[in-house]
Amino acid sequence: MLEEIAKRLKEARVNARMTGKDAAAKLKIGASTLSQYENAIHEPTFEMAIEMAKLYGADLNWIMTGKVFEKKIESRDDETLLESFHNLDEYTRGKIMGIIETSVKK
Repeated sequence: MLEEIAKRLKEARVNARMTGKDAAAKLKIGASTLSQYENAIHEPTFEMAIEMAKLYGADLNWIMTGKVFEKKIESRDDETLLESFHNLDEYTRGKIMGIIETSVKK
């Protein structure tokens, strides 16, 4: 599994037209660390994988699983809401999810 993730990480970087050196600098890691991720020597943390996906403009689900999940967006309002939610910090997202789960159970 690590080998597949490593392969997709490199593919995502190449598709983003970035060199390893440029990507490493933007990720604030050493070029050798990035190389180790891309060659399945070390596994990036989940947080690092998120940062890499953002930097490369790649789908995190695809990087981690090889599958692309289609997002069904019903309206522009739904898209704006989803985008805003993803831009929140983890603590705030958790609080909002708690409110939603409580409201749905009623």
